[in-house]
Amino acid sequence: MPWNEADRERYNIVRERYTSDLSDEEYALIEPLLPQPKRRGRKPTPARTILNAIFYLARCACPWRYMPKDFPPYTTVQNRFYQLRDSGILTQIICLLVQNAREQAGREAAPTAVIVDAQSVKTAESGGPRGYVAGKKVKGRKRHIAVDTLGLPTECQITPADVQDRDALAPILRSVKRKSPWVKVAFADGGYNGDEAQRAAFEASRIEVVVVKRTDKKNQRLRRSTEAMDRRTDPRLDQPLPQISKRLRGHNRIGPRLDANCLHCDTAAPTGL
Repeated sequence: MPWNEADRERYNIVRERYTSDLSDEEYALIEPLLPQPKRRGRKPTPARTILNAIFYLARCACPWRYMPKDFPPYTTVQNRFYQLRDSGILTQIICLLVQNAREQAGREAAPTAVIVDAQSVKTAESGGPRGYVAGKKVKGRKRHIAVDTLGLPTECQITPADVQDRDALAPILRSVKRKSPWVKVAFADGGYNGDEAQRAAFEASRIEVVVVKRTDKKNQRLRRSTEAMDRRTDPRLDQPLPQISKRLRGHNRIGPRLDANCLHCDTAAPTGL
């Protein structure tokens, strides 16, 4: 398909900045959620510039002090990031983006089913809590991720790598229920098998846990039930989690390794959606 003048103008603007920067349409979508600048004191750094610096850091995995000089001072970006993270604004931005992406795909804004899994990654040299997984021979941390049937993030929690998957099931489903109270069922693999873990998760969240095994002959029936609950068109249960894993691997700050003071893994969503 040949380029037209609108495409040329769009990509000429992209060449003038970093590819991780927000476009005008993207910033207009999340701008209403950002805190208003204070009326008194010195003139604050624009919020869009701060977000561009955060996305650059998440994508390129450079240390705070190695941030390019055309961004604000790294201390300013660091403090503003901590404020956005601790106030829950980043979580609100991610929820808004997920809802818009689901509506564009023809789904309801809120999911009714999630898929839970965990992945162990090595840590950086800066230290912090960590554990060792003998089965995978990985010393580091483990990220527990819950995604909807489109592969969009719903919840992510970080623990030492030696924490068992089933032990983290109840906390992550409790957070999922708090964010999306319409979720009724969670699908998981054999690592979450266990009556006590599933009972604790149900008591904490009122979400039914269904363990799907690769050799289970009832997979087809379970897939049909997933399609009925979330209006799903793609019957493959193993597709959403590889999607979110690829999205995380594309952001080097949070993909291959997790620093002690790492960016929250959900911050990949704004640039990955």
